[in-house]
Amino acid sequence: MVTASKGQYYEFHIPLGLKELIEDAGSTTTVVEPAQREWFSQPRMSSDPTIEVVQVNFKLPLSVSHVAFEAIRVSCQIEVWYQDRQNNWRQCLDQNRIPVGITLSTTDAGSWYKFQSSVYPIVAKAMQFRLQRVKDNALGTSFYSVGLRQTLIRRNVYDRTDGVQALETDQDALGNVIAKYIKDWDAAKAIDDKPATFWRSQPMPDPQAVCSLYLDLRTAQGDPQLIDKVYIDPVHTNQTLNLYYSNDDTVVTRKLSPISLPPEADENTSWQAGRGRWDVAANPPVPTGIYGDPGYDPGTSNYKVPVSWGPLVDEDCWIGIEWTPDFTSDNPPALNPVLFEVDPTNTSGTQYWPTIYYDGAAGEMKLKLTNGTDVQEYSAAVYPMFDANQPLRIVVGWRYSPAKTVFISVMTREGYELANLSGATYSELPSYITLDGEVGFSCFRGSFTAHVVSLEDYAGQYAAFQANPTVYVSPDPVVPDANGKIPSTTLDNSILACDWTSQEFFTGGSHETHFEAKEWTPIWKNYLTIKGNLALPQQISMKYLKMEFTNLTEEPYPVYDTGIQVSYKVFPISVIQLAIQQGNSQYRRETDTLTAGLRGYGITNSVNWMNPSTIVKAVNSAYGQTVLPVQVNVGAGIVTDTIPYVAQTAIDNNWRSEQSNPYIYRRQVLNVKEMTRNAYNMIVGTQKVQGLPSTVDELWSEVNSSTNGTKGAGSTVSAALPIQGQDWWVFPGATLKMPASVMKGLTGSQTKVGRKPTLETRIRFATTSVHRYDIKTVRRDAAVAYFAGVREVQPLVTSYVAEQDPVVFSFSTYDKSQWAINEKMKKRSTGPLSAARARYKILNPGFDEGIEWWDRDTGNWYHDNDPLVGHWLPGTLATVADGTNQNITSTEVEVQEGWDFSASVWVRWADLAANSGAALQLNVTTYLDGEIVGNDTVAEITYSDWTGHEASTWTELTGNYTVPSGVDGIKVRLTVTENATAGTVHFDTVTVWTEDNIIGTIYKDFITTSKFARVRCEFMDSGVKMSDSMWAQLDPLDTNISHTALAYYTRTIPDVVPAGTWSDTFHEWGSATPESTLPLHDVAWGAPRSLVAIDVDPNRMYDGKRVLHFFRQGRTAELEAGEAGVKVMQTTNFVAGGLFRIRATYLKPYANDNQITVRLRRMSDGVFIYEETIAKPVVGYWESFKTNFQEIPLSADQTYTVELVCTGDDQDELYLSDLYCEVAHIRYYMQLGGEGFLHDVTELRYGTGAQVTCTDPVNEVAVSAVCLTDRAFLYGCRLIPDYLQ
Repeated sequence: MVTASKGQYYEFHIPLGLKELIEDAGSTTTVVEPAQREWFSQPRMSSDPTIEVVQVNFKLPLSVSHVAFEAIRVSCQIEVWYQDRQNNWRQCLDQNRIPVGITLSTTDAGSWYKFQSSVYPIVAKAMQFRLQRVKDNALGTSFYSVGLRQTLIRRNVYDRTDGVQALETDQDALGNVIAKYIKDWDAAKAIDDKPATFWRSQPMPDPQAVCSLYLDLRTAQGDPQLIDKVYIDPVHTNQTLNLYYSNDDTVVTRKLSPISLPPEADENTSWQAGRGRWDVAANPPVPTGIYGDPGYDPGTSNYKVPVSWGPLVDEDCWIGIEWTPDFTSDNPPALNPVLFEVDPTNTSGTQYWPTIYYDGAAGEMKLKLTNGTDVQEYSAAVYPMFDANQPLRIVVGWRYSPAKTVFISVMTREGYELANLSGATYSELPSYITLDGEVGFSCFRGSFTAHVVSLEDYAGQYAAFQANPTVYVSPDPVVPDANGKIPSTTLDNSILACDWTSQEFFTGGSHETHFEAKEWTPIWKNYLTIKGNLALPQQISMKYLKMEFTNLTEEPYPVYDTGIQVSYKVFPISVIQLAIQQGNSQYRRETDTLTAGLRGYGITNSVNWMNPSTIVKAVNSAYGQTVLPVQVNVGAGIVTDTIPYVAQTAIDNNWRSEQSNPYIYRRQVLNVKEMTRNAYNMIVGTQKVQGLPSTVDELWSEVNSSTNGTKGAGSTVSAALPIQGQDWWVFPGATLKMPASVMKGLTGSQTKVGRKPTLETRIRFATTSVHRYDIKTVRRDAAVAYFAGVREVQPLVTSYVAEQDPVVFSFSTYDKSQWAINEKMKKRSTGPLSAARARYKILNPGFDEGIEWWDRDTGNWYHDNDPLVGHWLPGTLATVADGTNQNITSTEVEVQEGWDFSASVWVRWADLAANSGAALQLNVTTYLDGEIVGNDTVAEITYSDWTGHEASTWTELTGNYTVPSGVDGIKVRLTVTENATAGTVHFDTVTVWTEDNIIGTIYKDFITTSKFARVRCEFMDSGVKMSDSMWAQLDPLDTNISHTALAYYTRTIPDVVPAGTWSDTFHEWGSATPESTLPLHDVAWGAPRSLVAIDVDPNRMYDGKRVLHFFRQGRTAELEAGEAGVKVMQTTNFVAGGLFRIRATYLKPYANDNQITVRLRRMSDGVFIYEETIAKPVVGYWESFKTNFQEIPLSADQTYTVELVCTGDDQDELYLSDLYCEVAHIRYYMQLGGEGFLHDVTELRYGTGAQVTCTDPVNEVAVSAVCLTDRAFLYGCRLIPDYLQ
């Protein structure tokens, strides 16, 4: 007969039938408490290979980090295994990645062995204890059982990353459900304008641990902001605070912040572990209240979480969702389910925010991007239709490189794709897509099991998410290595994630890894955490601010477990050593002339101004060795009445060393309070801490009251911890002291429990660098921890209020919050302003010395240096037509969609044979991310019949072009088409310019209460730019006279004198005509030298440069006097609308009535732009001459020659060291009073300083600056009104 209990077991190994027989026989049941239960296997021999398995199954996957059990001491081996979420069985590893297990041997007592081990964090669906007997010859063939009891599988929540998964609920003795949660004091609470919330660091075991708070200060466009003070409301005062700033956009792999994000709004949703978050709103929704009233409830689901990640500029992003709708696709709800949306905090119009929703009427999954007015939608049709309660795995993303694309994919759990949008490019994809504000979902009709938002290219990760969403968004926990580096997981570069089956809330936010690879610049001022404004040394343009806290404050902190390992950051030893070498530079108050302490010379905190030795020690302690001793000559004196005196005998010298220092000080009236403070400190220093009498507090109270409550720096001490001396520990109040040996034995702690120092050397990273800290790990074994905290922090900038009278209006940089800056001006990442749009620049546009920088795509292009062929100078680009397309392209120029520009090239040809049509073309090749997009013709030369056009002089080929969409670069392309079958073609002088207004301007108007008649202004910018130099080689020791001595574009005047000829040679002789009829520059046969001679003087240099020597023959009865000079082509840095001035450095050895003239001539038409004759040149000395600034003509033709010529009737010589132009790309204007016109003060800015005066006193001044090119930079300015008393 087969009973119902056949094949069933009690406690996994006792047949249920046997249990029933025993119970029937005894008529009573014995109940064993769970804590006393023991499991034993069937008896087997030690040689039996059977593996006994005890398996523990979990209702839901659980996080496990600790395992413990007791095993009977018999010969066996025990291993611990777990089943992961993919149903794979894996062996548990400890923190050192060694398999968890133990091997036991048999003992006669049969006792139990207690075993416990930390487990490298895992997420398990089940656990197994595998026991296998180990052969023991001593046991022979005897049978024995293996057994376990007191098994413990535990999850330790020692830090924030351990608490990502929801904590399990418990029940107390009365059956009440106890829910556990982790309270976060994350960084966002320091900027939420709520006084009851604050940011708090993790509990540190050492007061000298370093913790940091980072602030992202970028604008919505990702630009830096100007900051000059920081308001701070700290939780703990008098902690050491270092400030750093950065404009570095470097970001390494982001890590997901483990902080839970509770919702601001949670309406009609519910959550349950194992199921997820689902919509509990009625279908259709039932609104309550009156629409528009504050109490109106639409009756739909709504879930929103506040987040802030900063501006995202051209940032790749993808969003993954696992959604189970509760409807079929052919019966959608009235309201479209919103699966992810952003309610932005900034609706200025420049930023777009995304919404992902299912359009039930159209049957499409859609991505909507909007800025409040403009809407862009991208959709993918969902087909075939889906059923209710069918999980859908959705990925929506966008990226900017290699092209602007949008991606949408909807896949079932079985791997069938229902919708796909990919491949197409969208040039209109906005650059600014924000995720800041409140993110969440609404009306989602169904349930969610996974969400993730990642800032990376979707192409590499979306497939892994769709394969298993919940595992992707909740990977197995990882433990940082010894250097603090967090191992890689699937959530790398994610900023928001949630496995709704095991997490009740989103996790995410900004993680410190977002900032760790940036370069930080220290702000050199010593701060303490005191409520109020922290003034920066000057206004600083920054994107990020780092607040670094040390000297932390202790608080009681309970310890509920033993052996907890805690890692924390400290300064590297190299940083500490550098700080000690530089000395103690923490000042007591900034108004003191010198307050650096002398810790190395005693405990005294002040300087004895009557003793020069202590002053020197103070300076060296604060700044290191400042000035070497001065060597003073103390040889015997000599008296003479002869001037000048010439010594007849050798002078005996001897020397002595005298201490010197650049610090200038004056004695002040002795400060009684400070002397009292000093004396008190000396008492402490001599009696030692443990020797202080119990009246020390009263003593100091008396001293304090007698000096009106004045305390020096470091007098405040913490009252929570004892002073630990070598022999005694003195407890707060000095009423109890205990032997140090006893207290150390009682504590024996790795956690620092001593009082932190009150005077210390300021330690910080002293250079602009990436901050790398040392990582220390200790055991938390004392009920004390150290914290930093901030209630509120707010960066600020000073705005000058109208009708105030500051002594100086100071701006270390120009910021939009203070100045009116037009859209054509761009703020660089390092702070300065410049023109946003670059002026086009083609490398080697004139082919003067070769065809470098040009790519010969097809054809036989070559460089022709024939001086008779060049357009302006020798050197052209040439090719021979052969009936094929010949193309050559320039370097690439960056452009943007919609930009207009013009291009031109000069061309000439000879013996050209061509078929009907275009033979010569000026083209533009367009590029996107380095790849060719297309080729467009700008201009061409075409004839229906080329007969009669076989040759031509120089002809300009020019045209206009507008940059199309999908293009970020262009190259000029010169083409000889296949219509040209023979002949030689020359190209020269390629030019690209724009007619658009690309000038950037700034403006600000200042109004004061007091009046003034004069304002001085100190402008800070990149200065004037030098144009082309007359010298080809900059090595002053190279005196080799050749064509390369002067730059190839430098020519002598007259032109027939070759550059670099010797003075004892001459140009040419003539004999065909009488001397009276010789041309001006011809020389008769037998003349001793040429009429004009120009050479490089081999024996003379000035200011590190070679010298050009001119010689002119004077007027005679037969010949006119010659004109000697030099001309240098000027094209570099010349910009229309800018200012130029000519500079020349010369030596005139002889006085005469001859003239020296400098001028600037336009090469295209020979027009003189400016000319000036030096009225009274200095004779016998080198002179550096410069003209006043003159305006550069408003023309696209910006090629000139600067010339210096010597004229007159007398024979003359001149030495020239340099000749060039300086160009100002920034023009400044000032106006006093509310009316009138702006005065151009650019000349004054580059002279003695800009200063504007007026006859009638005013109380208003306006300042404006114009930037003409992206190669000029505006840094800041200072305005100083001279107020009338």
